[in-house]
Amino acid sequence: MAGNIAYYVIVPYSAEWPRVYEREQRQIRRALGERLAGVEHVGSTSVPGLAAKPIVDVMAGLRSFADAPECIAPLHALGYTVLPEVMRQLGIEDDLLFVKTAPDAVTVNLHLTEFDGTFWQERLMFRELLRSQPELAHEYEEIKRSLAPQFPNGAGYSTAKGPFIEAALREARRRASQPATNPQDNSHPESRPSRG
Repeated sequence: MAGNIAYYVIVPYSAEWPRVYEREQRQIRRALGERLAGVEHVGSTSVPGLAAKPIVDVMAGLRSFADAPECIAPLHALGYTVLPEVMRQLGIEDDLLFVKTAPDAVTVNLHLTEFDGTFWQERLMFRELLRSQPELAHEYEEIKRSLAPQFPNGAGYSTAKGPFIEAALREARRRASQPATNPQDNSHPESRPSRG
């Protein structure tokens, strides 16, 4: 802490985080109804074993992002406050950020975006990378631990993590674009079993 400025704190993984997500996603589904195409638990709290700031990230995918303004009132009724300036600071146009707070702390970030749009796809891709690659998750945790004490706001912290996330996504896309190699490939005559 510096004066009255609260900096992020990274805490050990909590089994409570998936439960918070489940509770929130049920409420969000009821509130947004047919506008909603899907809800996902994203961010570090969605990766078992990964230390994180204790803020659960929920991503709600709309059938059309044009419906986002109509969602503000029903989400406000659930205790969410919309912060449009945060995503604008980050240069992100296809995500509307809402927060839910407890006394003196944000407990949930809700990202309202278009289902299967760029923001949706990238957040899911990064989550799956962290879940499937423990070394990458560990490296990400170390970066977060080094950055968290430096930033009193989400925009600065997110910007600082950006290069690591972008590099991981680029590598994942590069690997996905390469043709698969099959060690059991029998396309060469010398690799086929003899029938003699």
